[in-house]
Amino acid sequence: MKKSILVCLAFLVQACTVTVVQPYDEKLVSATEAFYKETALGLEKAREISPNNRNLPDGSTASDSLGHLSKHINFYSNAKIGANSLIIRAMINTEKVDKIATDVHKQIEKLISQSLPSNCSNDKAQVTGTVTLTLQNYLDLKCLITYWEVQHSTATHQILKKTNWESRQLSLMGMIVSIQKAESFKTKVTVN
Repeated sequence: MKKSILVCLAFLVQACTVTVVQPYDEKLVSATEAFYKETALGLEKAREISPNNRNLPDGSTASDSLGHLSKHINFYSNAKIGANSLIIRAMINTEKVDKIATDVHKQIEKLISQSLPSNCSNDKAQVTGTVTLTLQNYLDLKCLITYWEVQHSTATHQILKKTNWESRQLSLMGMIVSIQKAESFKTKVTVN
């Protein structure tokens, strides 16, 4: 399988100009940064109000806790809408990627998915048409948000602690940095 990818890549280098990746999109980069700021702020607000543990004081119910899922529905909704907005923006330039490149992308995606576990293997966002590596990054971002919501709904008493929100800050930052690096790399590299 790796050999077929190398053969395809060698063909691409020797052939005519082929658009292998989506063109750099400054609006997408700016929107990604805005998404990060808004979502990170939401995570920080949730961390501030959430308890240090999941213990329920006598006479209280789980839904009384500020860390309860019901107190964070708007956060999840806003984050998913923001991720959808990025997905829509990423889809705009998918048609500019050549057919040969999309076949290579499929092979690369298959290799990646076989070697790295996904938070959304069963809940993968359904998108019809060409799924480029750029678009896949944003689909994975939405999967992260969806995974967080599922994780919250299955937590003990549906309550998250301060430390849960802190770890989400780290995973969000890591994903955004990877996406932004991939996008900024496009401004430096031209393949003919």
